[in-house]
Amino acid sequence: MNKKAVIFDMDGVLIDSKDMHFHSWAESGKRYGFTITHDEYARYFGQTSEHFARVMSAEHNIKLSDEEIFAWMAAKDAYFTKSFAGSFQENEPLTSLLEDLQKHDFKMAIGSSAPKDNVRVLVATMPRGELLKNYVTGDDVTKGKPDPEVFLTAAGMVDVPPECCAVIEDSIHGLEAARTAGMTAIGMTGTCERSELEKYAEVVIDSLAEITAAQIEEMIFA
Repeated sequence: MNKKAVIFDMDGVLIDSKDMHFHSWAESGKRYGFTITHDEYARYFGQTSEHFARVMSAEHNIKLSDEEIFAWMAAKDAYFTKSFAGSFQENEPLTSLLEDLQKHDFKMAIGSSAPKDNVRVLVATMPRGELLKNYVTGDDVTKGKPDPEVFLTAAGMVDVPPECCAVIEDSIHGLEAARTAGMTAIGMTGTCERSELEKYAEVVIDSLAEITAAQIEEMIFA
């Protein structure tokens, strides 16, 4: 039996948290003089918090020390976690897909740029979260997406070769990382336009209800 795995991005795939992230950055950044726009946030969505904070510092010409950068990140994470903890609702297509993948002997993992605490809260809260007990976060890697480190680490964690893995992602940076890792890239709309995702993904879906374990297996081993 062939080893196979699906690696899920978190934000925008497992949970629709884009607006929560934006407001967390915008609100926590005010104390340092930042006025962050939706367009600025969208340009760097999917990358690590440290990368975003440093890019904003440079683009807004606001010089922050390393201590201030990490303090801003911590404040953003605290704001987000407070909003996030009670926000998860039953996602029937996600639950169905996880159970379908389990029946077809897929390994499963999360590969996210989010902080570990946020991923931990999601896994503990969501139905069938025990199927996603393997996860790699922005705290576990040195290079964020589009570098493939997060997905390669997740593949190693579940002991599945990269070429036998599929990634479900909603961001361009994440799809680039999946392709660079040699994995099957599945795009999911919501953060980016379908026309943009189609440049990087083998298939694009609007919902997890549109994909099955059998279809993913066929794409991996085609």
